[in-house]
Amino acid sequence: MLAKPTGGKTVKSRAISLMGADFGIARITTSEMIMWNIERKTALGTEYEKYLEGMKARQLVPCHLVLPGLADAVIRTHQQGFSKIIIDGSPRSEIQAKALVNCRVDFQLFEIDISDEEAVRRDAERRKFETRLDDGQILGGLKTYRDQTAPGIRLTKKAGLYHRIDGTRSIRSQIAKILREFRFKDHEFKTMMRKLDDANHPATVIVDEAEGRRKREEKPAYSPRRRNFWDQAESHQMAATA
Repeated sequence: MLAKPTGGKTVKSRAISLMGADFGIARITTSEMIMWNIERKTALGTEYEKYLEGMKARQLVPCHLVLPGLADAVIRTHQQGFSKIIIDGSPRSEIQAKALVNCRVDFQLFEIDISDEEAVRRDAERRKFETRLDDGQILGGLKTYRDQTAPGIRLTKKAGLYHRIDGTRSIRSQIAKILREFRFKDHEFKTMMRKLDDANHPATVIVDEAEGRRKREEKPAYSPRRRNFWDQAESHQMAATA
């Protein structure tokens, strides 16, 4: 799943993973994968540390470092029994797109599409409510998206693996369109969507916050404390070995 800065891919991917966890949906983010490796001082983590300041300015980590980290995260997530994985923030470049298009999995790209003007407007509005490590970097982020990410998007279009999601529509309608493309059975789709009718469901809270019906949570852009699916896989593997 991809989007320009402020396009809302994180809101949609988080909500969908919470709604669909019982139906095999999980979520991986490149930023959390990077932080996971840095915290554990892996060989990749040592390399990722060199790019932390650039990440705050919405610059990309080189593909030859991102791809093996994502592959490891996908393997760990599959080990937990999840069959559908949303990679939030990938493919960020043409090289990443080629790798995903050519790999032996069922890959589809969802782009949450908004105009540059809308992205700038949202960025100005968001900074009234929350402080992020990448504040004020919207123009640089849009340039990076245009120069480095857009070529990969064009490649997936040519391969017939692209889905455009209108990022100006309601979040609920965007989520519904994405879930429909997962080809769930009708009753499974309805079960997941009904969770957004539950005011206390975590997915509903996330959507309500994004659409201004609840007070926004103040969280940093990169949180090293969040528990990931590959952490759980690691814990289960250690327990099994013991």
